[in-house]
This record gives sequence, C-alpha cells and structure tokens, in this order.
Amino acid sequence: MTLEDNLISSFSLDKEARILKARVEIKGDKRIKDTLKLAASNQPILEVGVRYERLGVFCTYCSHLGHESRNCQMLIEDAAQDNLKEDMLGEWIKADQVGKQLLGK
Repeated sequence: MTLEDNLISSFSLDKEARILKARVEIKGDKRIKDTLKLAASNQPILEVGVRYERLGVFCTYCSHLGHESRNCQMLIEDAAQDNLKEDMLGEWIKADQVGKQLLGK
C-alpha cells in the first residue's frame, strides 16, 4: 500500500476500530500525509487521521522526509521573500505507541 493516491479502497472492519494499522511505503520525494481517505464498498468515504511509527527525520515546514525545518530550503526561500507559512506538521504526526496491537478483552 502506498500513500501516493491518498485514497485506500477495499478495506473492511468487522468491529468498530479505534486503531487501524497498515504498513505503508512513503516515497521520499512526496509530502507526508496527515490524513487518508478510506473507501469501502457501499459506504461513504471516510477521512481519517494518520500517525506514523518509526518515522525518521522529517521537516515540519514542508512535510518532506530527510531534513528538519532548520535545514529546509523551502523555508529559507519563503523567509527571503517574507512569505513564511505555518508549519504543516508537528511532532504529533508520530505515533505514541509502537508495535503490534493485541486483540482481546
């Protein structure tokens, strides 16, 4: 599954779920997504928030992997043009829990 399309289809949930875990591939030249749209057959499209486990270095300004905002070329260019924007992401994008979820009561 990739996050490129921002639309994931063919999923099913047997029970009401608070956490849906999926292994995803993140393309290094694309922005990190903070929401995804899920589409199930005969159901309305559902937009859900995304949190990442084991996310490496990323920029909160441009939402790309591989550098921090203090080294962001886009931030430097926007600052030079006096056109700074609010950070797109924050540390909140990282998941609090890491590992496998155990099912059961």
